Amino acid sequence: MSGNKQICIVDTDSLLFAFRLELRPEKAIQKISRRFDLIIPEKVVEEYADKTKRRLLREYDDVKQDIDLFLERRKDDGKIVKNDVYSHCLQYAERWFNLVGKQEEYKNKIDEGERHCMALGLFLSRKNEQCLYLVTDDFTAIDAGIRLFVKKQRIGLVYSLPELIILNYLLDRGIPELNVRAFINDYFIFNKPQSAEFLDLKTKFLEEIEMSCRKQFSSSCNICCKL
Repeated sequence: MSGNKQICIVDTDSLLFAFRLELRPEKAIQKISRRFDLIIPEKVVEEYADKTKRRLLREYDDVKQDIDLFLERRKDDGKIVKNDVYSHCLQYAERWFNLVGKQEEYKNKIDEGERHCMALGLFLSRKNEQCLYLVTDDFTAIDAGIRLFVKKQRIGLVYSLPELIILNYLLDRGIPELNVRAFINDYFIFNKPQSAEFLDLKTKFLEEIEMSCRKQFSSSCNICCKL
């Protein structure tokens, strides 16, 4: 299903942010689409359509045609997975949250699109016998149980969009550090912090760049850091 690219399952907000924000000189969605195999649950597409219909996404009007075209092409390529394909995994996820005493978090802090992302992640990790990335920018939902479920089920890793961009920077020598820092600054301007803890994430992301192997040892690396 993914060829040689690592699978990334993307939730609604992360998908929208990737169209809104730039990793100069192009949109973030263009950069991550080349590096990763973006897989989208049908429920995420339904959420996007519903929010668009209710005019909740007016700030995305200038990129709506791009989003619609992207989703159409993903569908044609078989990268939008219908809900009934992994419905048994969705049932299991709910059962698991009940078993670990997190049923309230599952119902109240993890939205429907994110639940489908977890379930699809479980399905694809077993089907393809490999780990994958689940991308969401709902940090409340991540802490409420998404990260724990993904970890305990050995599905892979949970990343926010900035973390996925940082990974792309570490893998692609052609991405300048200044462009990644600009992306992170723009991300926190557009996605305004709701708490001090959220604001601390900006510092954390910038520190990850500063302490990365590419930043610290690029002059002596013989693998990916040399042109």
